[in-house]
Amino acid sequence: MYIVRQLAGVSFNDSSIDSKGAAFEYYVRATLKGKKLGQYFTPRPVVHLMSILIGQKKIINSLAHGKVKVLDPACGTGGFLVFLLQQNRGAIQAAYEKGELTSTARDSLTKRLLQETFYGGDANDGVASAAKMNMIIAGDGHTNIQPEDSLTKSATLWSVDAPDVDVLITNPPFGTSETESLTADDMAQFPVRSGKGQHLFLQKMVICTVPGGDICTVIDEGVLNTESGADLRKWVFQHCRVKAIVLLPEETFKPNKINVRSSVVWLQKREIPDIDQEDNYNVKFIRIESLGYYGSGDLVRGFDTEKLHREVEDWIRKGEGTKAGYQWSGFSVESKQIVSDSTCRLDLKYWNPTVRDALMELKGRGHPAIGNMNLIETRRGKSPPADTYVDRDEGFALVVKAGSNISRFGELIAEGDYIEKNIFEDYASLALQDGDILVASTGTGTLGKCCVFRADIEAIPDGHVTVIRLDQERYYPEYVCDYMRIGFGHIQIQRLFTGSTGLIELTPDQVESVLIEVPESRAEQIKISKSLRAVENEYRKALSGAEAKLAEARQSLFKLDPGLVEADDSEAGDLDAG
Repeated sequence: MYIVRQLAGVSFNDSSIDSKGAAFEYYVRATLKGKKLGQYFTPRPVVHLMSILIGQKKIINSLAHGKVKVLDPACGTGGFLVFLLQQNRGAIQAAYEKGELTSTARDSLTKRLLQETFYGGDANDGVASAAKMNMIIAGDGHTNIQPEDSLTKSATLWSVDAPDVDVLITNPPFGTSETESLTADDMAQFPVRSGKGQHLFLQKMVICTVPGGDICTVIDEGVLNTESGADLRKWVFQHCRVKAIVLLPEETFKPNKINVRSSVVWLQKREIPDIDQEDNYNVKFIRIESLGYYGSGDLVRGFDTEKLHREVEDWIRKGEGTKAGYQWSGFSVESKQIVSDSTCRLDLKYWNPTVRDALMELKGRGHPAIGNMNLIETRRGKSPPADTYVDRDEGFALVVKAGSNISRFGELIAEGDYIEKNIFEDYASLALQDGDILVASTGTGTLGKCCVFRADIEAIPDGHVTVIRLDQERYYPEYVCDYMRIGFGHIQIQRLFTGSTGLIELTPDQVESVLIEVPESRAEQIKISKSLRAVENEYRKALSGAEAKLAEARQSLFKLDPGLVEADDSEAGDLDAG
């Protein structure tokens, strides 16, 4: 409290938003790092971009005509609220300096901005206290910061019974389960049943926002595309207009040591729910290539943030169709197309217009889908218990794993874990046959790899591998495999997979929907595949030869004992497993 009292007497009005926030967050990290508070910091460029979406003048214009409530129900250390407070306080002062406000009006608006506008809560008492301190540094807007679990029915900052939030801007916790922390009475607040924290936060955001109010939230990609979120997405469309989905760069949260692919969702609460989903409007999808910093946190030299913001804001307000600009690209999709899709998915990659047009063209030419080609039920394998695995010398059958046994060059790597014959007998129905196509169906960096089973051994696929068995008199398995691992089939797989970083998967139904452009002549299929694989083999030989020459040159130059030199694979990567 001593520090708070001292800071309360200091004016920071001549300090930039970024420098104050950066200094405070540095202090919090340095003093409370043992509590792993890194998850509470949303990078300021993300906050700024979200303020662009909802409109930089919306809060101050609304405040001029009455009270406006801005809420972050998972405020962490208050980054969103501090930014918006400073941004709008600056706008008030700028209007005064232009002669648009009297000093009395300026002072009145500023007082209301600080005391009546911003609300925030966090379930961690220490973090909520840090948010209060951050707001004091920003100009003493700490009054409405509360230490409470916003998802409980007793939360004081918002209520499902009396919606009063005008602008809701937040980054709720990712990957949390609330099934044990919330009571039955708490769970009764949510019309779509779920135990996932993000699902519950999103519902309460919508319910507690006033008609016409704005909701802008960072969201895990999995909420936008997984089957478990389909009912929630349909419910959101009934109660909101989905204004924009903004895919953030991969490095967005890496400076905080968090590797999660995420998007920003901007919604506007409907005046009247559209239960039958008769409304039709354009949903904007935007991909941000960079926010001006690297995954290390270092700034990109010469990055033009103002140009990015100006172009994105202009297209959001006025643009249609497909558009690309400085570090961004975008397209729009009719809402009726989204809600009529069985998945009601909202991830940008799924609605990519270039891929969708190509799919329509393939369908129009009558090319088959995997589901029409597969002679067996499209299914995943099954993983035996880990304690039954043995070495190859002791084993009877190989357990084919997505990560270690499927090469990125379409070949089987017959090394790794085996099972004995008595264990194999329990999985005999899964036994692989010559020519089976094996598709790695889970995991970042692994999903989408394919190979053809060509080995004179017994083998079964594990639970992360999908099996495709073709009529080999009509289809050449290596061609179909190659089309799926590097051709347009691969692009389809990247469009279809669900989940977020590290927890992605391709379901058997999604595999079945992949269209294959198949030459009518099997001989042509063989020619295409063998030509490709010959070039790949030449590439591998050349790379291996270059590595050998490099190692020889290093050794001869420094006269090192080969036994003392550790292998350096950082430049070449894994030539087998890829």
